Amino acid sequence: MARPRATGLPRLPTITDKPRPLPVRKHAIRPTGPRVYGLSRKSRSAIGFGDPPAEFLDPTYHGSGHEWIYYWALSRIFRDPPDPRKPPYEGGKLWQYQVSVDGTFIRSPLSSVLDFLVLFGGQKIGLRIQTERYHVFADAARNAQDYYLKFHSAAVDRIMDLHPQYVIADETGQAAIKQVARALSGQEEPNPEYLGLAERVRP
Repeated sequence: MARPRATGLPRLPTITDKPRPLPVRKHAIRPTGPRVYGLSRKSRSAIGFGDPPAEFLDPTYHGSGHEWIYYWALSRIFRDPPDPRKPPYEGGKLWQYQVSVDGTFIRSPLSSVLDFLVLFGGQKIGLRIQTERYHVFADAARNAQDYYLKFHSAAVDRIMDLHPQYVIADETGQAAIKQVARALSGQEEPNPEYLGLAERVRP
């Protein structure tokens, strides 16, 4: 049975122009890091840091996969040594690998072993690789020690931190070269832990 139609009520307005829903922002498929490194663009260069040499990882040099990326980058910036894959892995004339600021490799709260020491612009610049395992995701005591050593080292003019997660996606090594060059000029990225953007990465 049909329902009686109401009378005396105003007619509902018709919508002629249907509103379009706002576009949904798509999430990034993969993080591309700071725009300055151009990781979102594919590089045509096939030359990169590659896997670290077996001798570089030998306990003699205390080497790691992350350290090899920056060792390779420094060798490209200073063009010394000409072939970074050949030992000894000590650096070049203007930069050194694995340097203790107090002259020893004894680990203590007030001592520090720099990953790299660079002579640049008349200054001694220390470069520290801040890996997620030993620094970014470390406990508060380790973070406090890192902070203290960064600003209270009398052996160098300044210490700059390098965060591998910003450049490790670029296998050509160009992002690592740019990051090191920016660090030598006094520019560094903020600690990703402070921004809530820390990632676990492996070389």
